[in-house]
Amino acid sequence: MSGVDLLDAPAEAPSEATVRETATRLRKIESQVAELSRAQARSRQGITIIAFSGEMDKLLTAFMIATAAAAMGMAVSMFFTFWGLAAVRRRSSMRGKGFLERLLTVMMPAGPGRLGLSRWNLLGLGRPFFNRLLRKGHVESLGSLVLLAREMGVRMVACQTSMEVLGLTREEMLEGIEFGGAATFLDAAQSSGSTLLI
Repeated sequence: MSGVDLLDAPAEAPSEATVRETATRLRKIESQVAELSRAQARSRQGITIIAFSGEMDKLLTAFMIATAAAAMGMAVSMFFTFWGLAAVRRRSSMRGKGFLERLLTVMMPAGPGRLGLSRWNLLGLGRPFFNRLLRKGHVESLGSLVLLAREMGVRMVACQTSMEVLGLTREEMLEGIEFGGAATFLDAAQSSGSTLLI
């Protein structure tokens, strides 16, 4: 080029098609990086637990996992549905209920201290026996774990549909609990790393 430095030579402008293709590739790469970033964040964000069982030992496990995860700094959501609602039910109320709703109200225990065991319940004698074993092993009771979970900021959501089916009212539930449906659960599950059904 007779004395002219090649670096000083004007570069050929890329064609419009090349610019469009490069921009499309860049947007695709940015989208993939953003999705990977969201997936990594979700895997670290926490745990969602569906509490379906109304049995003391199963709910004890759910709350042990929830409080352990919260202690590790994880975001924890617990979604209570059908018989699991008994864990977050503080009292019974017959006000404004029909015959079937009253019958269900009587049949469903009000609060964690009244729940039976999944095995060896022995007509209700299993619960005090199991509670004694918990005390002996220095393990918190279910009622204590429910309170601890609330203090630790565990999100607790009662399924509105299950409440309607079982004839339960908001006034019967623990104060500060949230109410939601399947969409509420799915939103929490989508943003958490793990989902458990207990």
